[in-house]
Amino acid sequence: AFPARGPDVPVRIMFKSTAGQVLFTHKQHTSEDWYGFACTDCHHMYEGGEEELPISCRDCHYEDSEEEPTTAEAFHQQCIGCHEDMGSAPVDCSECHVL
Repeated sequence: AFPARGPDVPVRIMFKSTAGQVLFTHKQHTSEDWYGFACTDCHHMYEGGEEELPISCRDCHYEDSEEEPTTAEAFHQQCIGCHEDMGSAPVDCSECHVL
């Protein structure tokens, strides 16, 4: 018996970090019942339709690149910036990073 196939669009994503892991609730951020963000709100280089999945952030953002922000810098700019704009989302490190 094989395990059931996972969803094409992730429900949750765990980002590993030296500052503590971050559990990102993808479904909550994209669902019309919650925040309703479009793919392009976060995946800024995404040009596909719903049938084409966006590329991973790490496909463009490298930890050792001097031209592009590191993955951590890109997430902090994107996530914290959006959270600050919303005014009701967490912005303190410990609210997203857990040990």
